[in-house]
Amino acid sequence: MLVIVLFADHIGDFSQVTPRNWFFIALIGLTTGSGAIFLYYYGLRHVKASLSTFLELMYPITAVVLDYFVNGTKYSPVQWIAAFVMLFAIVMLNVDRKSK
Repeated sequence: MLVIVLFADHIGDFSQVTPRNWFFIALIGLTTGSGAIFLYYYGLRHVKASLSTFLELMYPITAVVLDYFVNGTKYSPVQWIAAFVMLFAIVMLNVDRKSK
């Protein structure tokens, strides 16, 4: 972002950022950046990689289902079919396969 700010010639706008703004910037950076990565990799020490992958891939489907039930968002049949295809693909990727 610094490069964009420099090229847009808005470097003077940093003086308008309040301490409260810097606090939220730091909080977002720590919770969604390095803090989240640390928790993710720390958690991988205690969770199988296949389960972690399954849960990570379920995130978009969970968001769609919650959006439907919590916010009442209506989806088209094509969107529901896409969600089921994705769910099927996730399950198939995580099914234990017997050795031949």
